[in-house]
Amino acid sequence: MAWAAAVILFWAWTLPFTEPTDPVICTFSQDCVLPCSFTPTGDENCNMQDSGAYQCYTSTKQGNTNNIVNMEVHAPIQSVNIKKIGNEVKCLSQDIYPRPNVSWTTEPSTQSDTLKDKNPIRENNSSELYSVESKVRMLGNVSDYTYICSVTSADGKQKWTTSLRHQELHGGNMLIPCLAPGAFKPHNFTLKWTIARENNSEVILTFDSVTRQILNHWKDQARVDPDQVLKGNGSLWFHNLENSAEAGTYICEFSAFRNQHLVYTDITLAPQPHRDNQGF
Repeated sequence: MAWAAAVILFWAWTLPFTEPTDPVICTFSQDCVLPCSFTPTGDENCNMQDSGAYQCYTSTKQGNTNNIVNMEVHAPIQSVNIKKIGNEVKCLSQDIYPRPNVSWTTEPSTQSDTLKDKNPIRENNSSELYSVESKVRMLGNVSDYTYICSVTSADGKQKWTTSLRHQELHGGNMLIPCLAPGAFKPHNFTLKWTIARENNSEVILTFDSVTRQILNHWKDQARVDPDQVLKGNGSLWFHNLENSAEAGTYICEFSAFRNQHLVYTDITLAPQPHRDNQGF
């Protein structure tokens, strides 16, 4: 008969004594497992202070055994965001451990020295977790470059990439460019176009690369080419973009697992000439 081991986990758990339950029926000459349950005390979630060596003690008829288990608590990258503030582009991520690595590139490419941030990582003294708050100054004109930020875990097993491009156009019949950078090559992704006005935002359309389904809220006024989107070209074609309510910032977003690309396009519309209706 195989006897179940009594296990004590020091530092983390306690084993309260309970009265015997109904008997467990075992079969002669067969293995039999005797159940043993316990209720953990305190918070079950791991934090950085839980890292360390844990001792596991077992006692059976054959003897006693001590095992040491070293536990490390890691906080993986959950998300990476990018945004333009003034003449800078910021890359943000929170609550990571161990310390991650941050890198910047552009399309078209530039010298790496122009994109260095001296202090991209900050440590929270209370939680011991790291946060990414990296920023680079925009180069040349606002629409000259796509800025690409990559956050990589210390062991290299996780890499999140996000990129941003900012451009300006004027109204009328137009094509708003949105080209994913060369590094964006996921098999499954979504494309979403939205317009951000002063007081609200509105989804224009969405596209799913798996189903190739387009949900178009602006009907015949806006469209994308599904075949081109699958090649990384999410450019949006507008027909007769002249209404002042359609002015604003148009946001093109490619989204995939650990990968995101954003294009912000500011659309300004020329004022329409005043028409005198007298005589008609």
